[in-house]
Amino acid sequence: MEPERKPTEQPSLTPEQRGRVTRRAAVKPLNVLTLIAGLGISATTGSLWLLLATLAVYATLVFLASRDPIFIERTVRGRLTGGTRSGAPPAT
Repeated sequence: MEPERKPTEQPSLTPEQRGRVTRRAAVKPLNVLTLIAGLGISATTGSLWLLLATLAVYATLVFLASRDPIFIERTVRGRLTGGTRSGAPPAT
């Protein structure tokens, strides 16, 4: 039988911190790359639906990144607690 999973709680953030997290999510390299590639292809082909799809995907990526607890922790605290930026265990 599978153990019952509890939903992860979102850390309570001040409006300033929430704005910082959203701005950082908006300029994440993968999110920006998706936006630029979609805009370029849409401009090349001249299709309006592709532009709308690109904007929807970009907005979804920003929304999901801004709700990610690990991303929030990195943005607010500046690093992950208990490890290094590379993901390697801390040297002892």
